[in-house]
Amino acid sequence: MKGGDKLIKSEVFPVNISAIPELHAYEVELAGSTEQLNKVGGKLAYRLKKKFGGHWVWVREDKKLITDLEPIDEREINTFISELRRSDKEKESFKYLNAIRYVGDWEPTPIAKARYVEKLFDELQKEIKNILSKYSYRIENVYIERLCDVQALTVKNGSAVEPAIALSISSELVYEQDLKGYIEELKRKNVNIEDELKGLLVYSKFQSLKGEITEIVGELKYHRERLLDIASEQEIIDLINKAPDDELIVRVKTKSGEYDYIISALGVIVHPDYVRKFTRDNKSVNDLFNKLKIEPNERYRIIEDIYKVLKDKGWLGEPYSSQSFPNLFIKSKDIGFSPNILIGNNKKTHIDRLWFEITKNGIYAMSEKFHGGEPINLGIINAIYNKSRDVEGFLKSIEEELKRLGFKTNIAGYHQLKVDNSDLIAFRRDLNDVISKIDEKNKPDIYLVFFPGEPREDDYDGFYDELKMVCLKEGLQSQVVYERTIGNKFALRNIVLGIIGKTGNKPYILGESLDFADYLVGLDRSGIQKDKLAGTINVVGFVRIYQNNGEFLRYKFYNMLVEGETIPEKVLNSLFNDLKFENKKVIIHRDGLFRGNEIEVLKKIAHKLNSEFYFIEVIKNDVPRIYEFDNGIAKKAEKGTAFKLNDKEAILVTSSPQKGTPRPLKIRTDGKLDIEKAIHSVLSMTILHYGSLIQPRLPVTTYYADKIGKFILRGIEPKEPEGNIPFWL
Repeated sequence: MKGGDKLIKSEVFPVNISAIPELHAYEVELAGSTEQLNKVGGKLAYRLKKKFGGHWVWVREDKKLITDLEPIDEREINTFISELRRSDKEKESFKYLNAIRYVGDWEPTPIAKARYVEKLFDELQKEIKNILSKYSYRIENVYIERLCDVQALTVKNGSAVEPAIALSISSELVYEQDLKGYIEELKRKNVNIEDELKGLLVYSKFQSLKGEITEIVGELKYHRERLLDIASEQEIIDLINKAPDDELIVRVKTKSGEYDYIISALGVIVHPDYVRKFTRDNKSVNDLFNKLKIEPNERYRIIEDIYKVLKDKGWLGEPYSSQSFPNLFIKSKDIGFSPNILIGNNKKTHIDRLWFEITKNGIYAMSEKFHGGEPINLGIINAIYNKSRDVEGFLKSIEEELKRLGFKTNIAGYHQLKVDNSDLIAFRRDLNDVISKIDEKNKPDIYLVFFPGEPREDDYDGFYDELKMVCLKEGLQSQVVYERTIGNKFALRNIVLGIIGKTGNKPYILGESLDFADYLVGLDRSGIQKDKLAGTINVVGFVRIYQNNGEFLRYKFYNMLVEGETIPEKVLNSLFNDLKFENKKVIIHRDGLFRGNEIEVLKKIAHKLNSEFYFIEVIKNDVPRIYEFDNGIAKKAEKGTAFKLNDKEAILVTSSPQKGTPRPLKIRTDGKLDIEKAIHSVLSMTILHYGSLIQPRLPVTTYYADKIGKFILRGIEPKEPEGNIPFWL
């Protein structure tokens, strides 16, 4: 730790090797395809523990089953496999299982050791739950429960690769009634039970299982014997034995598969988007959302309480910190990152001074259309009937702010539409009527649409989606203003930035270009199951292309039916076979993980173009946090603080939220680009979002990736599959 620097700590702890007993490994052989290996391996670990005892873990990174039991006789293993094949309830899961073979002279890898310790946490669930209960809250009929998420990983310290465990705290909203009680409430409301349950999030009271209900299977009297055969927890067995014949069985879809449960074994998870279904009091809803955000010092205090238990067990050492491991922690200044931007008059300024400076110096680049003083034509659609809302006054403020930035405006039609009783068909008809009467001589550059209420946080907002769909199909841009934001000065500036960006202007670019790349490309894939075609997915491949100075050039998307999760070669060829990339260095930010043969296909394209492609995964979920300490108090780590896991991976803080603790990203490269440069590229692209004065957590190369993909899959897409207007702002 350099003099004057504050102490940085992570949520990652080294594993105490001396606490790990002798481990043994087995290989799993499947007949034919090995695509199901991880799934089968995970299920085998559970069955082997049930059969032979001890601890069994499937290490997906090594493709090995490991255990702390002495080697089991081969004949016993073969008998076990035969039993699985003969079992009616197991034969489908293990139909391709060919053999389980002991691996002699095997040395546990660092990740195998970490996975083993990760599994030991199952034995401490009750103790950890008691600790977490001290930090839980109840507001009306909803509980905020704190959860401890345990993750196995490795850390490279010098030449040594060490097993490690990350301890992270998450929060979950849970209904006071279990699923059985909730169903009784629904019956009293005289609603369709099956409709209400489908898609409901639930959790097992006795396991770490979570998922969503897909269907009601039937009554227990028809399934009791089957459920008793497959139940492993004594608490669930007791419930099944005591439950009445007419108790319902539901099917729960999880990440690992589908499982049947009696309703008294399940609790109800309240999704944040649907809190008002469970409590309608505004103060209670606000209190819930405030309590969901844990401030850094409280969050770290919870982790310390859990760590004490693990330290007493001898499993973990002190957390990785800049004091003990200074070579593993870096700040933005160490990699040359600067949050400066370039605006009008060739002026460089800090991103935090954006609005103040562009009102004095203008934006970086005005669209040619407006160079000669041509106005931005604003088509107005007003769906707000609340007379107390000064729509005209707010519209005037928008025009005034645009004028301050050098733009004239012209009102190209003013239309009053009705948004009532969720009548999307009537809204679509009225909207199409407005657009069909556009005067080509006075055609809007963008529609400014005033909607009642406030924006929804979930994935679907009927009227907003209808507006986007109709406008984009006609090659028109739109900017929505919700009733609640009228009069809000901060919202006003965000709206103005959005209008500027969607009319082909560029408010600013990076103050310093990236000298290690020519282009940066964001790559995303979204998919949705096609109901009538089993195993078939409608996939959208989407790219956003930026110059190395941060200037947005264009987007491209490609939509097709495929099988599996990998972006097909045909799609990647369509998106990347671009002469612009010829003889160039191209950084590719992938939203999440590269799948299947995607990298191999892209390497072939790069070879054909005589280009260099650098692959970077931007992982946004399940990433351990980083803290900065001041006089022993945990605080938010600065943007640009990073913890290097190894030469290819780092945990990076990219935002500083007003409330709560920053959620870092995990950055992973293929090794061709230094991890420091990969971090630099991601940080740089976080300051280029034209839709808000608040910088997003994600780089603009992958920001809104989920939203854009879901839009296109629902038919909300531009007229052409390629363009230079960021319609998603």
